[in-house]
Amino acid sequence: MKNESVKEKRNIRLNVIDILLIVLLLLTIAGIVFRIWSARNPSVRNDLAEYEVYIKVEDVIFTLPTYLNESDTVYTEDGAEFGSFLANTETEGESALYATAAEIIVSDGAGGYTTVLYPDQSRVDATGAILVKGILDESGCFLWGGTVYLTPGETIRLHTELVDFVAVIQAVETHS
Repeated sequence: MKNESVKEKRNIRLNVIDILLIVLLLLTIAGIVFRIWSARNPSVRNDLAEYEVYIKVEDVIFTLPTYLNESDTVYTEDGAEFGSFLANTETEGESALYATAAEIIVSDGAGGYTTVLYPDQSRVDATGAILVKGILDESGCFLWGGTVYLTPGETIRLHTELVDFVAVIQAVETHS
């Protein structure tokens, strides 16, 4: 008997499913790379402009506006810097918010309801503006920081170094 070493040639055959899996894997990798690249793309950040976000803080204790002053830095709930308060021309002193007595709805005794001002102005509604950076997209919607949509009527939790509060976005306008 001869001891011969027989070498077998292996033919690699790819069928349709193998080719589809390879293509899907390559497309997935390309998508991940594109997503990471576009998130780090500085061209979006260079287009940021300054805007004034007008807010309303409703039914808060009357001392809150005294803790929010012009140029105070405002942060989002997760700690990101949102912007800084603008001066309020309607207030006396340094407060960045203009406060009015909060409105409450009470029964009028005849089965209906009426709106009255909170007694002694111990609870107030306050309005003001925050200077933020962002862009307007093609549809005219505002993107804070170029990534987060802010729309009038939206509620957002904010804080400064001294207080936290919930604000309702009233309007977004270009800073002049």
